[in-house]
Parts: sequence; C-alpha cells; structure tokens
Amino acid sequence: MVKRIVILSHARSGTSRLKQLFFRSFHGFADIDTEFFKKQSPALQKFIIKNKSHLSRTTVDKCKDLLCNHNFRLEDPIACLNQLSNVCFDMRCKYLLLKITPNIFDFKLIQNLANESDIKFLFITRNILDTYISYEKALMVNAWHGLNTSNIKLKLDKNKFLKFHKDYINWVKTTYSIVSANNAVNFYDYNDIFNTSSGEKTSFLNLFKSYVDESDINHKYIENKRLMPNELKRQDITAAWNDKISNGDAIESLINNKSLKLDVSYYLNK
Repeated sequence: MVKRIVILSHARSGTSRLKQLFFRSFHGFADIDTEFFKKQSPALQKFIIKNKSHLSRTTVDKCKDLLCNHNFRLEDPIACLNQLSNVCFDMRCKYLLLKITPNIFDFKLIQNLANESDIKFLFITRNILDTYISYEKALMVNAWHGLNTSNIKLKLDKNKFLKFHKDYINWVKTTYSIVSANNAVNFYDYNDIFNTSSGEKTSFLNLFKSYVDESDINHKYIENKRLMPNELKRQDITAAWNDKISNGDAIESLINNKSLKLDVSYYLNK
C-alpha cells in the first residue's frame, strides 16, 4: 500500500515550498499536485490522463470511478483517495502527499479521512498575524508564489483580522481534535522548517526524514547548495510582522486589548 501523508495547514503557511522539498528531497512520491481536491483543480484529471495507459487491467477494473468519472473526487473524496492510492501503487509509487486547507474539506470529511488507515497527519502552523499579512498581500498582488512582496506595507482592517484569527484558531483546534482522536499528529512551525541559519534543506531533512525510507532520501539534492530552477522562495523576507504593515501600533494595541495570542499552540494547550 502507498504511504499517504496529509498536510493540514492554512494557506500562506509555506506549504508550497514544503511540498516542493518533499518531492525533490525524497524519491518515490506520486507526481501529482497536492491540492487535487480543490474544486477547480485539473491536477487529478491530468494525472489520470498521463498515466492511465500504463495501468494494469486489474487496477483499471478496480478504479473505474476514478478513471472514468471526472466528478468522482468531489462526489466521494475518500473513495477517490483510496482508488488513487491503488493507482499510485500500481505505478510503483511509494508515497502520496496531499494538502488539506480550511476551504477544501469540511469537518465531516476530515472525520472520514481521520478514520482511514495508513495515513500520517502533520500540521504546519505559522504566526497567525504573519499568515494573515501574507494572505492579504497575495490577494492584493494576485500572486501566490514567485513574487517578492517585501516592499509592500499594508494597512490592516482590525475587524477582518479579528475574524481571521478566530476562524484560524477554530479550524486548527477542531481539526486537531478530530484527527488526534485516533491518530498521532505532528506539529511543525513555519520558522523551524525554513530555518536558513542551518540551511533550509538540512532543516527540512532533519524534520521530515522519518516519513520516508532512508533509501529514498535524495542526498544529491540535499547536499547541493545551489538552487534548482523554479525553487520557491519566501515572498516576504521582512522578519517582524510590524515591519510589514503601516498601522503596526494600532494592531499591537488590538492584540494587547483583546489578549490575543499569535502562536496557535497556546490555544491547543488551553
């Protein structure tokens, strides 16, 4: 059976770079976009078209819904995932990586996913205000990666940030409660993954090598200090959140007056 790895995170938590590091640092992953459950995503259909002719007759018979019904992933996502796992196994892939964000699965589907076997779950979290600023910048420039936004200073809407903060905490707490009931769940912080002091690739390897067999580590990539073509980088390299916005004093007052915490672990431990 293919080993399934599910990334649980909010948008703008570094997961685009993270999945790139998974694919390049380790051998054996199915070459499919991790967000194939997004409503408008063509990734799964493209993957099937590309590989259908190479599948065994047994797999084709077992996975007819997946191979013949383009809406199957939306009609029955869990059955779709299981059939896709069979397809990947037939292709001699060892790992399947997918990403779940708040806008992809509702809590009922997350519960169904948590009831599946042979899935490893990992949360990627980030300072909530940094996440919100990054999200708002991406919406403003209509670019989700590949564009340096360090020179943009936003004026944040306090009420919108309060709602974002509340929704972020609710999603992480509820999702964690569902998944952790029957599964081990690991948490990783954005800044630990993208630790440039020890080298991003080295930090990544130290954190995530337990998810794969040692023989599948791509040491050539890890040891190469140069960036490959299309390597993703941070869009905003400014360190402190108050350097990224124009109304930092007002937001800091809001945080203090409302006793908000920006580290999600605080709310998980309450």
